[in-house]
Amino acid sequence: MVVPWADLVEDDRDVLRRRVGLVLSEDERLGLIGGHRLHFVGGGTDEGLLERIDGAQRHWLRRGGMLLPYPGDRIDRVEEPKVKQSDVYDEHELYLRRLERVPPKTARQHRDLADHMYDVGNFAAAREHYHAAIRLEPQWRWDLQARLEQVDELMRDEAAANALRKARVAYRLHRDFAKARADLQRFLEEHPDRRRAGLQALDDLEEQYAEEQRKRFTYVKNDEFRRVIEDRLRTSPTLDEALSWVRAEMADEIKRRIGERMGLSPEEVEAFLKQKRTGAPHWASYWSGTFVFDKRAKRGQTTKKAIRGDPEGWWSQYGDVSTRGNFLRAYAAERLPDLFEVIQVTLKDCERCGGTGRTRHVSVTEVGALSGGQGHEWQQLCPRCFGAARDRAVSYR
Repeated sequence: MVVPWADLVEDDRDVLRRRVGLVLSEDERLGLIGGHRLHFVGGGTDEGLLERIDGAQRHWLRRGGMLLPYPGDRIDRVEEPKVKQSDVYDEHELYLRRLERVPPKTARQHRDLADHMYDVGNFAAAREHYHAAIRLEPQWRWDLQARLEQVDELMRDEAAANALRKARVAYRLHRDFAKARADLQRFLEEHPDRRRAGLQALDDLEEQYAEEQRKRFTYVKNDEFRRVIEDRLRTSPTLDEALSWVRAEMADEIKRRIGERMGLSPEEVEAFLKQKRTGAPHWASYWSGTFVFDKRAKRGQTTKKAIRGDPEGWWSQYGDVSTRGNFLRAYAAERLPDLFEVIQVTLKDCERCGGTGRTRHVSVTEVGALSGGQGHEWQQLCPRCFGAARDRAVSYR
């Protein structure tokens, strides 16, 4: 069946254009595909394409044209972000996938595919498609001649092409930035005529290294945040001592630990802290200790006449590191803007009073119960939240 082009709605036209390769989607233009990000227990991530999970719960991740196994007990969770095809597949696999998706038919398609093959280092395929484009559009010879000469030079200088490939593998696959940087510096010295290609690869390396450093800084900051609180709680401070320490000393202690662990100067640590916060958010809750800072809560010593929250009494009652640690993390996240960015604050109804701040009680005497009476009812301040009514939790980076 043949449908006139004019009879198609615009959405159908766009779909047909993509199907025949006349236009690329935004993801296709950027070389992005649906992939996976593995989050490891204890911190750290890796990105690629999760191809399978076998009977032993090993996660097989395709990256750099290789299948890498990760034990299931190391995996905390799996996300599904967009990833670069060039990080998942090697040059030959990229070439075959491109041919399978949109076999080039026009001169423009051959030229675009040749440009892509040149960028990923598959010079033989790039040369083939440049020549195919010229056969279909002979007048393009003059525009493509300079690129063809570069391809031919790189193919003749196999050592130069291999040096660039090895450097890319070193930092894209193995994250060995020191080796990759040394390889590229050596490449620039040994192949001065390929300086442009070497400098481009060096720029890519520095960009990837900066991104890796930002990710590592975020992980180390949150890890030291947890550690420094645990270390402080081992000294069994009072609540007032713990809060004073958070306000006065915690930030400097975390910065010092980050610098020592990553080999950064105080100025470099401050520079990282000023950058835009990225990564998955963390949560911490004041839990039933929310009343300590809630204006509605009735604070003071507990008496027989009325139940009034005593912050130090609550702190002594919940002496486990988990509860106290969560409390201090929530407090620090809201009061140390140099270290943390608060993303969201949520309030959850108190599990004892259901968010009313008071509990209902009924007294039934023996005589009243026998006569069917309902007895005396009254309400009193919730003995868990002391009138705060809700538990406060903080999401932060």
